[in-house]
Amino acid sequence: MNDPVKKTILIIASIWAVSLLTCLLFYMLFLSPQQDEINSIQLQLSEKKESNQNLKSAGAAQMRERISDELEKKLQILNNYSFNMNESGKLTYIVGKISGDFDSIDTGSFTSKRLMEGSVSKTEGFEHLSEERLNVSFTSDFEGFGRFLNNLERNRPIIFIDKFLMKPEKKESSRVSVNLYLAALVAKANEEESNPVSK
Repeated sequence: MNDPVKKTILIIASIWAVSLLTCLLFYMLFLSPQQDEINSIQLQLSEKKESNQNLKSAGAAQMRERISDELEKKLQILNNYSFNMNESGKLTYIVGKISGDFDSIDTGSFTSKRLMEGSVSKTEGFEHLSEERLNVSFTSDFEGFGRFLNNLERNRPIIFIDKFLMKPEKKESSRVSVNLYLAALVAKANEEESNPVSK
């Protein structure tokens, strides 16, 4: 091989060696730290994602618990205001029991009958609530009637006094003949609850 060719090959090899060395130094000084920084940021990002996922799960659990608590409170309120469909026949029994607590009410004169016999009337605008009505009549003194009304209004589930008529039994008597129209709300079961086979 001749000297000028050898020199050219040597110069080209030197240029290549310097170029490779420069690239290697550039990578080690600039790109490698950047790659480490990128890896560090990706690690932080994955930790943040995991932390956010845990917070979401905790938040979802807290949300479920809060919704469950709110639902329980609303059911308690509903239970204060309405009978279960299965307990709707209890209205007559409860009113009869309350009347039996007072000596001033003549139990012999006490009568009660459900209005709209055999069914519960639908309350407009409410799918799962209906209304049961009861007509009650008896004789009592005025004080006993007042205590009877008070006990009816304090009962839970609430029994509403729609209207009442009262007239003296005799002209000179302290006893009165009372005719009450009562109403109670009845919570109807969902179709899905009452018919689980249809799911």
